[in-house]
Amino acid sequence: MAHSKALIASRSQHLPEKIMMNKMALALMLGTSAMCAFAQADQTKPITNGYNQNSQGDVTRSEFGLCWRSGSWTPNDAIAGCDGPLKPPIANPIAPDVANSLGKDVPVTVARCDFSIMLAADQSFAFGQATLKKQASEKLVAALKEKLSSCQSVDGITVIGHTDAIGNMQTNQELSERRASAVANILRQAQIPGLIHTRGVGSTQPVTACPTTLTKAKRITCLAPDRRVEIHVNGPKK
Repeated sequence: MAHSKALIASRSQHLPEKIMMNKMALALMLGTSAMCAFAQADQTKPITNGYNQNSQGDVTRSEFGLCWRSGSWTPNDAIAGCDGPLKPPIANPIAPDVANSLGKDVPVTVARCDFSIMLAADQSFAFGQATLKKQASEKLVAALKEKLSSCQSVDGITVIGHTDAIGNMQTNQELSERRASAVANILRQAQIPGLIHTRGVGSTQPVTACPTTLTKAKRITCLAPDRRVEIHVNGPKK
């Protein structure tokens, strides 16, 4: 009997210690569960695999501020600042001009071989005539061929005939047209390339201002620059 009472007393003495140990174990278990729950919550944080990211989870960018996509990117992975209207999120002072001009039309400049030659009528035609002098014809062809040697091709040639104000308008118009045609025929015979157009403008485009009080002889001399033929050539340069 005494032994039973001693055993009960011994168990009673250790009971509070066991209860305390049980409480500590329970607290430890609860703490561990809480830690597990926190870790699980952190693991369920949404993470996109559509972009390359550093260890902090920041999207990596190129030197021009563009986001690097991964091989698994889909439109559903698009994020602000990386997709949509291009609004550079990073200052970009080093981007080359070619990158900034992508998608824009760049005009192409073609070197031209356009030139003009003018024949003074007094050196090429007799006064009031439309027959080109032989010496003037040879000089004209030589000058044209020299200039055309720097041209890749000829788009067109325009020959314009002019007269002075002496005589009536109808006569001057016809004379200017005959002079233009005479020069065009010389060019064709010399096999100058290009389609040739002729035009006569009579005395409507004078380059002189001679007094009307002059004698006819002096006036003919004064108006010499108005009696001319212009040759305009257009084409690309070699």
